Amino acid sequence: MNPGRPLLIAVVLIPFFSLFYIFALKTYRQKTGIWLMFPHDRVLKGKGQETPRKLSSKLPLRPLPVGKIAKVRRVLFRWDRMLRIALYFSLLSAFGIGFKEINVHNWVTRLQRREYILRPTGWVRMLSGSQSLLNVYLVALWVVTYFGHPFESY
Repeated sequence: MNPGRPLLIAVVLIPFFSLFYIFALKTYRQKTGIWLMFPHDRVLKGKGQETPRKLSSKLPLRPLPVGKIAKVRRVLFRWDRMLRIALYFSLLSAFGIGFKEINVHNWVTRLQRREYILRPTGWVRMLSGSQSLLNVYLVALWVVTYFGHPFESY
């Protein structure tokens, strides 16, 4: 009876699914995870970016300061990085299925500074597909309840 409830549920499910994606970023199994891939037809090509790279909770390869405060900063930086990647991937997964020109996934990926694709493997792929299907159902339910009147008798 509340037309906005399906959209509210869809928005709440994005952080919920990101918890599972954080777990996927923390695993070191090669067959399961989120992979960063660069398309072959991109405009700006860089060196060393042709092979897919598995995203994980490891820190980047730049040197970091040492000490107790630096250790806390490294831990916070690691969790901040994992949370941002997981939320972004969850957002992309939620809107992975579109209809013709109405494809939020493509709109969001065009906001990136570089051209790359995030691809899941293993159980993360199954979870991402389930999130896409669930979100399509919730958006369709919102469209029907907001623009139509399915619960009114004529």
